[in-house]
Amino acid sequence: MGRTYSDCHFCGGEVKEQRITREVWRHGSLHLIENVPVGVCQQCSQKTILPQVAKAIDRVIAGETPPDHLIQVPAYRLPEPETTTRANRPLSPTTRSPAPGACE
Repeated sequence: MGRTYSDCHFCGGEVKEQRITREVWRHGSLHLIENVPVGVCQQCSQKTILPQVAKAIDRVIAGETPPDHLIQVPAYRLPEPETTTRANRPLSPTTRSPAPGACE
């Protein structure tokens, strides 16, 4: 189905079609669309989806096509960062040294 793409609008590199799996969040639900044709810049890896492909993805997500299969996706939540850790704790006044030539 080789589509034609113009050169990359970011770097001017050559764009070639590849097939990818696209993740789309819609109304709090994750949808995976497999086998999506996208133009990928061979120089900077920028991806381009043509308007007709984007419309087809919208139709799939709107429910016009039943899913081919369902998968389970693990979901993780990172714990809240500690308020003071060694990495972000300010130096005490005794350990600070002014830059050479700086006034205190």
